[in-house]
Formats: sequence, C-alpha cells, structure tokens
Amino acid sequence: MNINIRNNQKTSTSIEKDNRNHILASPYNIKEGIIDSLATELSFFNYQNYPLPNNPKMRRATFYFRSHVNKRIIGAFVVLKTLQDKCISQKEVRDYFPQLKKAFVSKVFNHCVEEEWFIAHESHISAKIMCYKANDIMLKNTEYYYTEYVSSRDKLKFIS
Repeated sequence: MNINIRNNQKTSTSIEKDNRNHILASPYNIKEGIIDSLATELSFFNYQNYPLPNNPKMRRATFYFRSHVNKRIIGAFVVLKTLQDKCISQKEVRDYFPQLKKAFVSKVFNHCVEEEWFIAHESHISAKIMCYKANDIMLKNTEYYYTEYVSSRDKLKFIS
C-alpha cells in the first residue's frame, strides 16, 4: 500500500506526538476550569446572603429578582443581552429557557417594564412584538454586585 503524503500533511508519528502533548496538558486545564466554575457557582448560590444595596430602587429590584430563581434567570438574561448590545423578545427568552411558561414570562416582563427595570421597544418585525433591554438601574445593580463580590469568587479559588 502506497501512501502519498503532501508537504502540509502530518505523518502518523507527528500526529501521535501532538495528541500526546494535548492529553498531557489537558488535566491541568480541566482542573483550573473546574475550580473557576465551582467558585463562580458557589458565589451564585450565596447571592441571597449578600447585603442589600442602600439605594431604594436597587433594593426593590434586588428583592424582586431574589424572590424566584426564574425571575433571576430572566433578569440576568436581559442584562446579558443588553450588555451585548442586543434587544430580546419574550419568545426568545422562552426559546432559550423552555421550562419557563408563557404566562410567567409575560408577567415578569410586564412587571419589570412597569417598575422601569426593563425598557420596551417595538421590534422591527411588528409593532405588536416588543423587544426589551435592561434599564440603567439593572445595569448599575449588576455592576455593583459584580465589583462588590468578585473578591469572594477569587477567594474561593484559593481555599485549601
């Protein structure tokens, strides 16, 4: 059997070396990834133990989004999309999180618009379909918690 190898192709021995090097390097990367992931997860599980902000509007939003994990998911997702300079519809939220019921999502969005935590815009598709972004209070609240408690996530990485 003749095998034609071009200049840009690797021989079987060089492929094995590449794979071996990759395998040798991966346990360290996996372990660091797990540590980062667990530290972040623990800080998320602990969010209800963080002190409440002093600003009454931020405090009200904090109470609301701490009251139910699905409200927290919706709030965090809208903030994420806003930070990515994207607008999101209620249907897109339900598509990303199929466990959320239409009535619940609608109620949360309506309440958040009423409280001025979300801003509703008409979508480019139809005037009946609204597109949502997080208002400044939500962005400030997110920034507050991120900067205030990022050190607790970092500390968890170094606990031995």
